[in-house]
Amino acid sequence: MKSKLLLILLLFASIVKAQIKANAGADQSICRLDTLKITGSGLNKGDTGSYQWKDLSTNTVISNTSLLNIRIFSATAKIYELTVTKKAYNGVFTSKDSFNLHVNELPSFKFNAIASRCFDEGCLDLTAANSALAMPGNKGGLRYFQKNKNPSWITGSSPYVYCLKLSNNSIPISGFRDTFCYDYTDSNGCYNYECKFLRFYQTPVVQLNSASVCQANGAFELGKLISAPVNSNRPGGIESFKVIEAPVGSGVNLNTVITIDTKTNPYLYYLDIGAQNEPKKRGSYKIEYCFKNPLTACQKCDTSTVNVINLPEIEFDTIPDFCMNGAMVNLDSFVRDSFTGKRLSGGEWKCVEYGGSRNSQNSQVKNALDNSVWLKQFFVPKTGSGQYLLKYTINTGGCIMTDSVEIIVNGLPQIKLDLLDTICNNSGPIQLTSNYAANDTNSVWIGKYVQGGYINTNAINLGSSSSITENFYFVYRNPITNCSNIDSITTTIIKKPQFKFSYSLQGNSKYNVDFNIVDSNMSLGSLNWLWYFGNGDTSTQKYPKGIFYQDSGDYIAILTIDNGICSFTDSVNFKLNKVISGINSIKKLINLYPNPTNGELSINVPITGELKLYDIEGKLLLSKDIEAYQSNVINLSNFSEGVYFISIENNDQQYWTKVIRSK
Repeated sequence: MKSKLLLILLLFASIVKAQIKANAGADQSICRLDTLKITGSGLNKGDTGSYQWKDLSTNTVISNTSLLNIRIFSATAKIYELTVTKKAYNGVFTSKDSFNLHVNELPSFKFNAIASRCFDEGCLDLTAANSALAMPGNKGGLRYFQKNKNPSWITGSSPYVYCLKLSNNSIPISGFRDTFCYDYTDSNGCYNYECKFLRFYQTPVVQLNSASVCQANGAFELGKLISAPVNSNRPGGIESFKVIEAPVGSGVNLNTVITIDTKTNPYLYYLDIGAQNEPKKRGSYKIEYCFKNPLTACQKCDTSTVNVINLPEIEFDTIPDFCMNGAMVNLDSFVRDSFTGKRLSGGEWKCVEYGGSRNSQNSQVKNALDNSVWLKQFFVPKTGSGQYLLKYTINTGGCIMTDSVEIIVNGLPQIKLDLLDTICNNSGPIQLTSNYAANDTNSVWIGKYVQGGYINTNAINLGSSSSITENFYFVYRNPITNCSNIDSITTTIIKKPQFKFSYSLQGNSKYNVDFNIVDSNMSLGSLNWLWYFGNGDTSTQKYPKGIFYQDSGDYIAILTIDNGICSFTDSVNFKLNKVISGINSIKKLINLYPNPTNGELSINVPITGELKLYDIEGKLLLSKDIEAYQSNVINLSNFSEGVYFISIENNDQQYWTKVIRSK
């Protein structure tokens, strides 16, 4: 009995252990197009068995695992069943469970199509335009964005504003298409978006010029005001002219003042500006012109002014005679409209005659015709003296007027100046001369050191300079034409040498005198020297020594130094009281031969002493002891051609003589 009971208990425990319970989970809610992920349960760890998910609406097995992973494409409600199968104790045990799936539809959109836009329409407020609404319920609060631009051309959040980031000229003729998107998340958390496009077209470029027109020319063709679009682009376009304002008191009907010629393409529009006997119609008309591209419906307008004037009448002011060295003259400053008194400008000047001739084969006439008027406005007097006939032409609002005026250009007074190329300072007043009288009140000399038509050389201090160069200017005004001319002359002013010299008897000498410069205003070594010793001798030596005087007496030594232009002379008086008879006899016994010589020079003297050779500058070249009545020789072949001086010294006596080195 006990064993049977134990067997029953064991069998019951096995049955309990083999039982299972499937768990599909709670009911679900999802948005369409989302993915549903559910993991079922029922098998424990170590159990042998399987799972199966089935769509009961279609009786379709979806998954053979515990995981249900499926994207929901339909908004139809679904029931998904989970079957769990377990094998145990040679038996198969099954359990089922299911859940309901509610599918929420995605929000949809109502798109209010955005018409093609012209560039000039500017930015688009997408929010204010209600470009798109979320359904159901026409809900706002959409977000606008662009998927293909970073940064996006849509800015802001409330509102969202789209701004085209292109220039008008860069938009293709066919237009520019751009894509934008918007999205929305509803209260169920369901999200949706869609993308649309915008198209932009160029705005026509329209530009008018203002104009002044002559009333005498009749109706004015308004197409002449158009500078853009160019004429080749206008046919096919829709264009119109309108008068916005007319002259006050003109009585013009703004709606009828423009007439249209429809026989042309494009049409011609004419503004009735009245005849010359209708002064009320003169004045300013404000014109509006519009051009529309019929393919894109883009339009642009511009305004300008048409100034209706009377035919001008040219009047010249009195034009004075010019001087040939005068400045260029703006000829417009001499011409005016006789009706209004206002200066005329924008006309053209041209020389049509010179000296009564139009013959361009004549070089002088051709030069005047071609060059006397510069830039069609400025007269150039320096072209030459004579009579010019100038023609003035002006186009005022289509009114072409022309007139001519005569201009006289006077020549300049001729000037000839006379002055030495080189003058010395400290030489007293030097008169400046010209081809006009010195007392002519129409002339004047100008320059440094000039006083009353003279150069005051005594006022010129050269300092350490040996010379300076100065320009002296002469101005003369012709009293008849009032034309002035100026010329100049250049003169070099060189320093005049100044000095003092002295004399002295040589030591132990009774009849030889040395001369020296004791004061000077410049270096004198390179200048020309000329001595008059007062003993009948002269010399060009710079610093003469041992000049021989035969007897006592009063002497005057004179030195003149010059630089080729300027010279200065100084003198000194001195007295010799020595008796020196017999000296002449000794001097006569001194014999030099050959003299001149180009080589050896033989010297015979009656005394024993020292012979010294000097150049003309007083520079000692050689010295040599000589014997009385002996043949003494010196060689001059290595010396340059010229004059040399020989002194023979014996105790307190010195004798001088001259030798010439020949070719």
